[in-house]
Amino acid sequence: MDTTSLVFAGGFVLAFVAACGGSTSSDGTTGTGATGSDITTYQQLATDTRSAATSYRASMTGADVTPASCQAIHDRYDGQVRPWLSQMMQMAREMDDFMDAHDGMTAADMSCVSARMMDELDHHRSTACTFADLSADQAEAARHSGAMVSYSDHMFDRCGEMMNGSHGGAWSWGSMVDGCQDWPSNGGMPHDGPGDAKHDGGMMQDGGMMGRP
Repeated sequence: MDTTSLVFAGGFVLAFVAACGGSTSSDGTTGTGATGSDITTYQQLATDTRSAATSYRASMTGADVTPASCQAIHDRYDGQVRPWLSQMMQMAREMDDFMDAHDGMTAADMSCVSARMMDELDHHRSTACTFADLSADQAEAARHSGAMVSYSDHMFDRCGEMMNGSHGGAWSWGSMVDGCQDWPSNGGMPHDGPGDAKHDGGMMQDGGMMGRP
């Protein structure tokens, strides 16, 4: 084969590999994992969700809440948070891919956790402001808020772990959320793990948190 043919053949092979193998990121990994901008966006979504859940609890447990205002407070909160959770679910696979590419395969739980957050939001929507006693409605709102804050804190920390490694720090991953170990082999549905009641607000098994607002 002459030189021209070799160059052409080599160029064809490179083009084929590029088409089938995906792109290479700045840190040398391949595939469709999250970018730095994606991670920053995701962390902000977690922060916004945490803030909304905290404000929701304050509104629902305030002295001026009434049975008549309960539903309006809930609907306003749900309408604010639900689009954020939908975005987090859409982005979560790439977040898990990023973790997989940096020795985080045994901790990659963002698809699972984001689905659990939506499951929690749906569960609360089905029960919010349905009790005969207002104090029971307030207790349910407080329980839900605690669950959402716990999940949001975990997602915030996950993003912090990604940023730390990306900026030259050690790649270090906190524990996976209990009940997510079988994701997605369980059909892609979050489920309870040992000692983890699905809607008890006690979901996390991580240790310390990483400097959130």
